[in-house]
Amino acid sequence: MASLKLGIADDGNQPQNVKKYLESIHATLDSALQNKAQFRDESQWRSMRTIPGNSIKEFQQFLMDAGFLLPETPDGIYGYRTRAGARLFQEYVRSVEGLEAIGAPDGVVGPNTRKHIKRWKDAGQVSDWGKSSVENQSIEFSRWMDILRDMHEGLKKQSNPILDMVNTYSEKSDTLLIEEWSFNDEDIHFIGIRRNYDIKESKRGNDDIFILLINGMVFKFWGSCDPNPESSRADEPYLVEGQHLYKLGWHKMSNRNKAYMALKPLTVGPLVYRDRTGADALTEANVKAGLTGPNNTINIHWSGIGSSNFSAGCQVIAGASYINHKDEVIDCSKFASPSYAGMKKKAGVPRKTKGAYNLLADLVAVYRPKEQNTIRYTLGRDSNLNMTADFDMKYAETLLNRMQGK
Repeated sequence: MASLKLGIADDGNQPQNVKKYLESIHATLDSALQNKAQFRDESQWRSMRTIPGNSIKEFQQFLMDAGFLLPETPDGIYGYRTRAGARLFQEYVRSVEGLEAIGAPDGVVGPNTRKHIKRWKDAGQVSDWGKSSVENQSIEFSRWMDILRDMHEGLKKQSNPILDMVNTYSEKSDTLLIEEWSFNDEDIHFIGIRRNYDIKESKRGNDDIFILLINGMVFKFWGSCDPNPESSRADEPYLVEGQHLYKLGWHKMSNRNKAYMALKPLTVGPLVYRDRTGADALTEANVKAGLTGPNNTINIHWSGIGSSNFSAGCQVIAGASYINHKDEVIDCSKFASPSYAGMKKKAGVPRKTKGAYNLLADLVAVYRPKEQNTIRYTLGRDSNLNMTADFDMKYAETLLNRMQGK
């Protein structure tokens, strides 16, 4: 039986016009890449092809039954959301069940993955991720939502030079006024905790924390909220703290050999500060110099395995590890690539992936309601955690050390 992978459709279910089918999905790609009637996989483009029977529909139904796709009518097309569900299933078997022999979560359904699908079907098994929901949320999810609401109320009652600047900025942007911030359980919330932002570093590392609140669950990642001056322009941008609106889109939009799914600003982009003083840091002087923007290039994307900072102002996620919904550190280092080159197919060498970053992208792709494409990204400093008794200044550092194995 042929392996199932991105771009395959059950015979009779393929769209008549593949380019039109992909139009809205590829909307943020460069116009030349939008015109490609192909799917963009981890490191290659795949043309659509068909296979006899209903293998894709059956697989999609399995993913829904097992909790790795939200319920909908199977369409028989192995598209991006089906690939995300497949990778989540593979990652769940590998990390939660501890069965590493399934291999890297690459979204290719071959004999090894099929063996686990049969095992799950026979047992009528449903994942923790599928059982979770806003109505059946974890204690940690509920706690985080309460913390965010409390912090929001606290910030509204005090003067803050950064938020005051945003509130008086007159142009349209994807950075919200503090009165517009929202913390509804039904929304997808991504939180950035910025550390060491005011320390001069010509080669800034990945030392920040990110929290994903989705479908009643909490996942934690690490990377950088700040640009690496070594790979950026002299007046590198620093995303302003506050809440910003994002959506699923593409990074490296004009590069046919590197483009991949990422979070993009919802419309025109968020507001930023620039390093106008050569400080290679977000200093008080740079804040006082004022906001610029909106900047629609400030994406949320991959940062290799975390050994170097890929950011030129974007929010970047390391692929080496993450903390799952059970507060367990999950190591992805065996299959996480440090660079684009590691994801190219080589004879006799398993293809590597973007590791933990893919989990983040796949969770967003699968568990967001199909009609909802907005992610609320709230960026703050580790000192903001002092506003609530639930944390101390060591919280973010402790999380980082856990994920880095220190």
